[in-house]
Amino acid sequence: MGELKESWDAHTKLPLKGLGTYDTHIFCNLLDDAINLQNKAEAYLLEHLNNIPGGNGNWHAAAHEILRVANIAPTTVKSDFLKLARFPDMINDFNPLLTRISKKHIQNGLLIWLQLCVMEDKLKRLVKLESDTIDNSKEIIREIQTNRTWDPATHPLWLIFEVGGMLQIRPEQYAVAKHLIDNPGHIVQLNMGLGKTRVILPMIVLHWSFIDQNMITRLNFLSPLFTEAYEYLHYHLCASILGVKLYTMPFCRDVEIDEERLGIMKNMVDQCRVEGGIFLVAPEHRLSLENKQKELHISSQYLLSGELDSLISGFPWRDILDESDEMLHHRYQLIYAVGSVSSLPEGPHRWRGVQALLFLLFSDPTLQQLLKKHPDCLVTVYEPMDDAFPSLRFVAGDAFDNFEPLLIDQLAAALIENPPHELSWIKKHTLQEYIFEAMTKAEKFSHLLTKLPKEHLNDVLALRGFLAGGILVHCLMKRYRVDFGIAPNGKKCLAVPFRAADMPSERAEFAHSDCALCLTTIAYYSNGLSYSQLQTALKKLLDLGKNAQRKFYDEWYQLSLKRMIRDKSKCISTLDNINKIDLKNELQQKNMWNYFRRNIKAINFWLNYCIFPGEMEQYSKRLTTTSWHLAHNPSSNTIGFSGTNDNHRILPLQVQQYFPPTDGVSIMRELSGTNGKMLDIILKKTIKCIELPEGQIPSELLNLVIEYSKPCSDEFALHAIIDSGALLAGMKNVVAAKHIIDNLPRSIFKGVLFFDNETYTGQWMILERSGRCLPKNQSPISERDAFVIFDEPRCRGSDIKLRFDARALLTIGPGMCKDKLMQAAGRLRQLDRGQSLLIVGGKDVFAKIRSYCAPQNEIVSRDVLQWTMKNTVQATANGLSNWSSQGFFFVTTFRKPNYAVEDEKLELGQLYGEKFSQNTVVKAVELSRKYHFARTGGKANLSHACLEMANKIEIQVNRYGHDFTTSLRGVDEECERELELELEEEEEIEEEVPRMIPIKETYWDFSTIFTADSPATLPITVQILPRVVQRQLTPSSLANIKWSDRVYCTQNFLDSVANLEGAKAVYINKFLRLVDVVIIFPNGMLLLISEYEADSILQLFWNHPCEGRDSIPHFFHYNFVTRMADTEHLLQKPLLVLPAVQRNLSSPTYQLQQLKTFWSMLNIKTVTSVRLFAGETMYFANSQKEALEAMLLPGSQSQTNTAKSASGEPEKIIEMRGLLHLLPYSDLEQICIYCACKEFGGYSDEE
Repeated sequence: MGELKESWDAHTKLPLKGLGTYDTHIFCNLLDDAINLQNKAEAYLLEHLNNIPGGNGNWHAAAHEILRVANIAPTTVKSDFLKLARFPDMINDFNPLLTRISKKHIQNGLLIWLQLCVMEDKLKRLVKLESDTIDNSKEIIREIQTNRTWDPATHPLWLIFEVGGMLQIRPEQYAVAKHLIDNPGHIVQLNMGLGKTRVILPMIVLHWSFIDQNMITRLNFLSPLFTEAYEYLHYHLCASILGVKLYTMPFCRDVEIDEERLGIMKNMVDQCRVEGGIFLVAPEHRLSLENKQKELHISSQYLLSGELDSLISGFPWRDILDESDEMLHHRYQLIYAVGSVSSLPEGPHRWRGVQALLFLLFSDPTLQQLLKKHPDCLVTVYEPMDDAFPSLRFVAGDAFDNFEPLLIDQLAAALIENPPHELSWIKKHTLQEYIFEAMTKAEKFSHLLTKLPKEHLNDVLALRGFLAGGILVHCLMKRYRVDFGIAPNGKKCLAVPFRAADMPSERAEFAHSDCALCLTTIAYYSNGLSYSQLQTALKKLLDLGKNAQRKFYDEWYQLSLKRMIRDKSKCISTLDNINKIDLKNELQQKNMWNYFRRNIKAINFWLNYCIFPGEMEQYSKRLTTTSWHLAHNPSSNTIGFSGTNDNHRILPLQVQQYFPPTDGVSIMRELSGTNGKMLDIILKKTIKCIELPEGQIPSELLNLVIEYSKPCSDEFALHAIIDSGALLAGMKNVVAAKHIIDNLPRSIFKGVLFFDNETYTGQWMILERSGRCLPKNQSPISERDAFVIFDEPRCRGSDIKLRFDARALLTIGPGMCKDKLMQAAGRLRQLDRGQSLLIVGGKDVFAKIRSYCAPQNEIVSRDVLQWTMKNTVQATANGLSNWSSQGFFFVTTFRKPNYAVEDEKLELGQLYGEKFSQNTVVKAVELSRKYHFARTGGKANLSHACLEMANKIEIQVNRYGHDFTTSLRGVDEECERELELELEEEEEIEEEVPRMIPIKETYWDFSTIFTADSPATLPITVQILPRVVQRQLTPSSLANIKWSDRVYCTQNFLDSVANLEGAKAVYINKFLRLVDVVIIFPNGMLLLISEYEADSILQLFWNHPCEGRDSIPHFFHYNFVTRMADTEHLLQKPLLVLPAVQRNLSSPTYQLQQLKTFWSMLNIKTVTSVRLFAGETMYFANSQKEALEAMLLPGSQSQTNTAKSASGEPEKIIEMRGLLHLLPYSDLEQICIYCACKEFGGYSDEE
């Protein structure tokens, strides 16, 4: 605030400038004089350039005349003057007989003629301003006071640039350019519309490109402004007489680096240096190049890494940063995901947890009442349907700070009271008090919870992260399609950060996986499923087990039934049962999409089964580059400028904000008052502040434009929307243009100008009243005759020439800072003269302004400015910890690629498995410093320059961070994360299963099966099932299941494949044989055999004489075993059992009795073990369920403290069998949940 006051004082102390009385014809007279002088200079130049000295008898003169007649030697005309001024050596081509002194006179004459051309253009502007009917006194004063403060002989290229652009370099523009040229490392602020990009930048480029060609000028532009900047520079510098060549080198991770390509890149850079060209880059291009060099190094490609490093650091670069305050913001970072890829740890626990909480916000009556009692804490964009999530957003502030604990407590209480199926264990659990405490209090986490079964502990940790960790609230404060959303053409279906309204960042991700999960869920709740997405979900649903199909579909149907009834839909009877669903019935599928596309339960299913398992894969490590790498220059030659300086306290330390002295020369004093001047203009030029009514904000905003455009509202007719508050988010610009064009006054507007994002590069388009839409540079309609829509990305840096008296509607949004407001207001280039503003915001924003400013009357521009300043202070404080962490990372990894790789924190235990609380920024930065120093070898491993920079970071934080708190959990971390083609291919290689060959099975005397008493007495190697699980399956915890030791496997059954060298697979998870045939011995032991063995033994059984003996083994098909186990009695026709004892003699009744006696000898645990090993999930007989429970629970009460329940392990067996889709809502899942609770005492026996 102190700096702002100084700027205000500097501005208000500037002398007021006014026009005195003058002859109204003076400018016309001066213009005539300038033209006469210009004509004389032109005649002088033509005469001496075309006159051949020497007279008669000089054969050189005669020869040159002959060459002119033959049109071989040129004759000078007026259009050649610029070329001769640009290339003085070409004077010899026009007149080779001039002496050195004469050539000097010609050069001076060219400079005089150019200055007269600039004067002519200036006087024409003054004549036009003076002849206008409006008051242009300020513009006239500025034109009069624009005098040349630099030497044209020293900077002839600037003079040529002035003539080509029909402009004159103003004193402040020269002062800024000279300061930046003389002071590398400085960042200078200059007001919007004063020619930073269009005048000062070309001045510096022309100076550096032709004064010192040993260095290469590199211009850094934000991606949204890149195309527009390139086109401007191409027209004025490249395609003009100046002939400055432009080079670009876009780069991303997909680019394959080899020696040949590196050579081409280095040759292009060197050619640019030799020709005095300039490089245009976007920040992500540079950061990706840096990351690629480190990636090559850590992958041991040292030669390529070194060559790429020489391209990055070996060439003498000069960097110019446009919009430097935004480009050097601490959120600007790019990450390469490296290392091994794996599923998100505890993923299902995370996404089930957040979906359960969001569903409670939607459905719990107590929570609904709580939200209604605090309307100032949230915004509801539109009323939801019965089955859709309400489009609500929490509003940060003092009111919400008081409301948040109530909300968190009620969410946790509602979850414990009414948990979803997956969290049903939590209801009435004996540790419920500690679970509630862990979920709601960040500073509390009882050690007793660590004794919970792993699955239950993961549920608690996930819920703790979303509630006590603040992730749910944080995500519900973000604006859909403004802060986050789904990229329409993205490679993933996950939510990504948006750089501005409806502008997804192409390669960005949310670095915090739980934020990504939560925001993705909210995004699909807001947008719904597409037709194809719902089809995918239905196909997946129909692949599940019957129980799961019925349960899941009933949830969908019941949630949408109320809306179907209200709509009196005829499709109720066709959609009421999963068995009626026909994917080929198009009419039915369209009805389903109509009712289920916004259905919360349907969306949850699609995310949980079709998206999250595959797309939430995580990499174990990261390579990071940040704004500190952008600011770094090997020659310490980085400069920049911007219209605002809000972030100057947290700029990378390689650069520093320049503050002009308030008591210096008048030009610098004026620069020091830049912020004060902009504040003064906004205060004076804001007509009113308007609060939009509740409802669909985009429509309300456009209706406001239409209302003010009616004939009776000419006093406030609007000419532009400057949507810096992103209130048009969700509506395409072309749709907004079509919505308003027919309601605009025809006498004022001929069309609507908007930026079209639909094209690859994007461009400004003009929609005409006829419906024709053309690019701005091809349309016959000028900018001044069109209504202009500045969408949020175009509220910075865009330069559109509006009418001198234009009135714009400027929108404000949540958390808007001063720099964004000023940048938006700066789109009105003549705001300090005839243009004006109307400020518009939603109810949530105006409520925040009132709570902070407490105005007695209606809100005015002063209140808005106070509110943005408060947001600016808070944003700077919030950024200190990230800024310092990035700084410590930079100084500790500088020139050390091996240290640049960081481990990702992905496990729930790492993130939330301990107490955490808010720290002061100073304390948080101290912890960050210790972390970075410890992982890189400490201070002794730093250079003097890096150590000095680290000390400066601490000093800066100590100066500003004591009064603010922060969290170290990184919930708001966003990153440009590149996971492109190269890593996807790498992932395929890492996950590729080694090539295997089938093992030829071993023959043995199969007839011994009839004489053996048990599997152990057979003349072959057999293994009991517990030993097989322990030695040949992973994970090792599968051995915790109490498998029956009466189940044996032949070696042929176990040995299925070997590698190319003939070695058998150690672990057979991926090569398990199906359980097809079992041999049951009279003593109740059971043998699993291979298909080959079964085929051979089957023939023997058919041919072997039974002779009425009951003591021989029986040959069972596995399906018969399962059917007998489920029905708990023998089938009437046991056709799949051999031998058919005395089948020609015995009656069926006798056979069944004999089999019943044989079956009774089987242990139920034996059958259950085989079924679980085969991947069965449904157990209909109670005896089977009881046996399964006993297998999963610890063996005895005395072992309870040491033995762990195996309740989570059966899922691994089911996964090996490829039957995981049958697990939801199955008997096995329910038994696992019960056993996990039973072990810890979570359920009583009655339950």
